Amino acid sequence: MTQETEEQRIERYKAHLDGNIESSLVRGVLSEDTTFVNEVENFYDLSAEERCIEAPGIVLGSYTHFEAGERNQRKIKKSPEDLVKILQKFDEKPFDSNKLRYKAVREDYDRWHDPSRKKMVKRTASFLGSIAITATGSIYGASSFMNDNLLIGGISVVAGLAGGYGLLRKASYLQTPKGTNNELKEYGRLRKTAGIADDFMDEHYKTHFIRGMLNKTS
Repeated sequence: MTQETEEQRIERYKAHLDGNIESSLVRGVLSEDTTFVNEVENFYDLSAEERCIEAPGIVLGSYTHFEAGERNQRKIKKSPEDLVKILQKFDEKPFDSNKLRYKAVREDYDRWHDPSRKKMVKRTASFLGSIAITATGSIYGASSFMNDNLLIGGISVVAGLAGGYGLLRKASYLQTPKGTNNELKEYGRLRKTAGIADDFMDEHYKTHFIRGMLNKTS
């Protein structure tokens, strides 16, 4: 099977949006009244933001910070079918409609953010400590090797590896909550895909649409 080129992918996305140009969703994004990301967040009353975990001079990792509004009981049994239909073309893997039901996503959010999981904070602190040990040991070890101090270099690298083992051990403690079926993760994937669609709209489709309209009037 011939791999799709970047140009072919762009044309496929354009054709997809052309075919859905009568959609109020597509028209709303095109007119800049909303974005696909906003539509995802507004449907679930759940916003997300990527935040970095930093130490002086180094980024240790990142995590997703969620903000949840009150549940809308009128949406409990609903799924964002029109939104998923539009966004599906921007993701190669099919979305799981069962996981994307409003109730399923909000209940999984509750599982992950249950107050009883406060111990997770302490475990995360230990996890980050292991990262710091690993980074410090490895960097110092590499520096010592470069300065021909093989003994100190070897000890530091071993310390770094030990920290890495501790990192993996602590990571294993960050277990998923009971009952989850990764519904919140599916929400995250839908939101990420919405961002890709927004970028495509800004970088390619708006110009394509305007040119098409001008050609019709000329």
